[in-house]
Amino acid sequence: MTKLQINHRTTYRYSRAVGLLAHRLILSPRTDKQLRTLCFSIDCSVSGSIGWAKDVFGNTIATVAFLNRPPN
Repeated sequence: MTKLQINHRTTYRYSRAVGLLAHRLILSPRTDKQLRTLCFSIDCSVSGSIGWAKDVFGNTIATVAFLNRPPN
């Protein structure tokens, strides 16, 4: 069996301070007979909580709700 390690990094840069709304992250492939995910993790530099779900196709979806709300 071939093992792969995939690292993904997303960086946002803005000219002034912004608030963050929830983000949906679909970063892990679904598991089937030919493909297994042995482990994965999400590290976020902004404080928030992560909720996990599966969509109708079996994909793992992480939703990150950030603690800092957008400015009014």
